[in-house]
Amino acid sequence: ILRRRIKEVLRDKSQTTIAEVIENYGGIEKGLPELFGYIGVVKDFKHSISPDKKQRIEFDIENKKSIQIPEIILTK
Repeated sequence: ILRRRIKEVLRDKSQTTIAEVIENYGGIEKGLPELFGYIGVVKDFKHSISPDKKQRIEFDIENKKSIQIPEIILTK
């Protein structure tokens, strides 16, 4: 599912970030394991990591929990 979501976003754009993909599909539904799943499938795509740029990903909306990660850019 996660790979398909990334592919669908990249179909319309030449590049995107993990945060944009997550936002595009309504946020994280299954907590940190889902976020780590996205990070795990990044290796299947052309990508780069910007350690100087950080993105905050909310993984538990109900309890207002989030994590800050380096920006991960995915390209076609």
